[in-house]
Amino acid sequence: MIDPKTILSFPPMHTLIRSVRRPRRVALWLFAFTASLSAVAQTTLTVRAERESALYKVGEPVTFRVKAGLSDANGGHALPTKARWKLTSDGAAVVDSGTLELVDGAGVVSGSLGEPGFLRLAVEVDAPGLTKNGKPVPQLAAVGVEPERIQASRTAPADFDEFWAEQKRALAAIPVNLKLTPVKSPAEGILVFDFKADCVDGVPVTGYFAWPENAKPGELPAIMMYQGAGVRDASITSVVTRAKRGLLAGTIGAHGLPNAMGAEFYEEKAKTALLNYWHAGRESREQSYFRGMFLRVLRSIDAMAELPVWDNKTLIAHGSSQGSAQSIVAAALDKRVTLVVGGVTAMCEHGGLQGGRVVGWPKWVKRDANGKPDPATLEASAYYDMVHFAERATCEARFTVGFIDVGCPPSAFYAMANRWGGKREIFNDVTCGHRNSPEALAWMSEQGYAHAEARKVAKAAK
Repeated sequence: MIDPKTILSFPPMHTLIRSVRRPRRVALWLFAFTASLSAVAQTTLTVRAERESALYKVGEPVTFRVKAGLSDANGGHALPTKARWKLTSDGAAVVDSGTLELVDGAGVVSGSLGEPGFLRLAVEVDAPGLTKNGKPVPQLAAVGVEPERIQASRTAPADFDEFWAEQKRALAAIPVNLKLTPVKSPAEGILVFDFKADCVDGVPVTGYFAWPENAKPGELPAIMMYQGAGVRDASITSVVTRAKRGLLAGTIGAHGLPNAMGAEFYEEKAKTALLNYWHAGRESREQSYFRGMFLRVLRSIDAMAELPVWDNKTLIAHGSSQGSAQSIVAAALDKRVTLVVGGVTAMCEHGGLQGGRVVGWPKWVKRDANGKPDPATLEASAYYDMVHFAERATCEARFTVGFIDVGCPPSAFYAMANRWGGKREIFNDVTCGHRNSPEALAWMSEQGYAHAEARKVAKAAK
């Protein structure tokens, strides 16, 4: 790929046109441009499961195809002839490894998995374009091996429900005190409001609501959107987009910060007060930072319930990564939620270390020098594990999962999804890591709209 900075260093086209009377200058620029094309030639490497679905049975042979190429055939680089590879159980135990001979850049790696899980292949070569800081960057592919049979590593604490009932009582004791401030709408016919509601620990819920200005009382199905990890503003665009499709749309920031403060404000918070917030208080279920975050999720629904335009029947909880986890919590602890739409879900299987499983964000549990889990963080994490919230949810769910997600591993996700208490559908994003492909994003959006429309039709038929 050509470096954009290189392209921007060339004269604009109108300058070249004006220089037509000076052909030597034009020729020099064209030579520089052509030379830059050759200079950026790089090796490419693709790794794919032979089966398009990337789903296999336990013990069934799995074939991965490896293909190296050159981004520019005239770049002067030779195709690599060898590659190093490693098969693992979703990044945990090594299943097999070796060196692969590449013939015309191509080769095959085979293996199998003797239990339900994910078989991940990592392949690396020493070649331009496939290194970072002088080290090879592995290219990944993975398959699911009867993932619907993956079991979670532990059961919920005996007092899990009691603990969260106590937290909900503490929240209920605080009046919602909803404040709405009109905001200039970027779309005609859509009302937008900055909102704030009181919550626990003196930290409010902050975000935006939007709905069609001609909406009647009790008319609109609703969607609440929750943020992934990080520190940033809530998104007006997200609520306006959904409101234009006929929904009462809400979104909140994850941290109760004021909206529209500018990028520097949120960057400063991320470096100071909210630095590594995901590990704050992780030794204690009462002190965990996520306690306040999850209660703000519940309070956001209380705030929405005060809006007269909500039909009080349909509520979609929507988010990706940390936002998917918040959506699951909403469904488990507030039965007003009728659908969860979650992408690349975080916070699943904190206790996976006990079962020899790789764990994902936020890597809650501390480990000693020998890899043994710290008892205090292991115990506290159980009260914030999506596995245990999932089995308490009764609504429908639509999830996406990245098969090569190293941030929120698919094996941990399926351990949660297999305990879901209601009906669920899963979009297997087989070539994606910790992100949603454009196809997965479109699928997520349409699931919400279809759910809302179906419930509107059912309501009208009564």
